[in-house]
Amino acid sequence: MKKHIKKLSALLKKKADIPSDAELIAAFRNGDKKAFPALSKRWSQKLIDFISYRLGDRSRAADVSQETWMEALLKLKAGHYHEEGKFFQFLCGIAVNKIKHLRTEEGHYVHPPSETLEDIAGNVLVEETGMDRKMLFKVLKVALRKLGCRERTIIVLHYFRGRSFEEIATRLGISIAGARSLCSKALRQLRMYVAL
Repeated sequence: MKKHIKKLSALLKKKADIPSDAELIAAFRNGDKKAFPALSKRWSQKLIDFISYRLGDRSRAADVSQETWMEALLKLKAGHYHEEGKFFQFLCGIAVNKIKHLRTEEGHYVHPPSETLEDIAGNVLVEETGMDRKMLFKVLKVALRKLGCRERTIIVLHYFRGRSFEEIATRLGISIAGARSLCSKALRQLRMYVAL
């Protein structure tokens, strides 16, 4: 019986030596460089599990987790974390916002089908570049990947899918003039990439 009491008291003493999240955050704010890595070590796996569950994709969870930790670091430095909540809930809130942002971006991105890439290679840029149709198709495919998400989306929707600027503006949440302007910018970038 005495052995069990000694083991229990040793275990309790060990747990008492482990700093709480609030203590680690206070230490971090006071310049302790080991405090944030200790927080990260404590919560990283649980955060990745949470993100994996919410995303439904374990392979992308590590990226979202890393972005979450970076934002948490910046918020702690700026003093935007207040101790009334639990630190893990704070991390989960950041992660949920990152996941929402990721899903919003994916919802606006349209993947171009290959056959329409060939159509635009033949119809839009062959005369300007002097390349044969097959070569231009390959170059155009690479060039489209270099465009930003919104620029790529507007090119695909307008030139590949035949959508009007009104429809595109509604989908992207911008004005019709903004859609036209973005399309012109995207075409200039596309022409520049194809010319390289």
